[in-house]
Amino acid sequence: MISGATGGIGFEIASGLAREGYSLALIGRSEERLAAARAALGIHLPRVEVRLFRADLSELRATDQVASSIAESLDRIDALVNNAGGIFAPFHRTTEGIERTWALNVLSPFLLTERLLPRLAASGAGRVVNISSAAHGTGRLRWDDLQRQGAYSAWGAYAQSKLAVLMLTYEWARRKRELPVTFNAAHPGFVRTSFGRSIDG
Repeated sequence: MISGATGGIGFEIASGLAREGYSLALIGRSEERLAAARAALGIHLPRVEVRLFRADLSELRATDQVASSIAESLDRIDALVNNAGGIFAPFHRTTEGIERTWALNVLSPFLLTERLLPRLAASGAGRVVNISSAAHGTGRLRWDDLQRQGAYSAWGAYAQSKLAVLMLTYEWARRKRELPVTFNAAHPGFVRTSFGRSIDG
């Protein structure tokens, strides 16, 4: 199960897992891009099984709904890769009133992971991989203003979100020790993708 899987790092993760013989479930915002990703995977790997789930993960209602659809469709999940994320400028609220970076990079993977933990545990050796960033090193959690409504900077919001994801990963590993699920965070390094194109200027 890979979020943000229609391009960039997410698609390359999907390609690598497909080559290893895994069945895939991809989450993306666009039906067209999801279909294109499945077609691209099928060119060289015609036997790979690919299920598609459409959702805008910056919206928590949509995240909750797609988690329900996934749980209904799959008896077990071997691995969940929380890859979807972004950096945004100027300041932008989702339709639910949440700053978009915080919603997409932190709240959505938290909700998706919590909802899918039973399916991950059902595999007997589930794994959660949170795509993080070395940017966490410059992040500072503003506990009194996590959505950075007071003074917003795209980089500050992004770095804070990646620090929060790293903290979540450690806390999941500590609090869910009784489950047969491991939790990891991975910094992919500098990769040429479309990341950052949502910043004006």
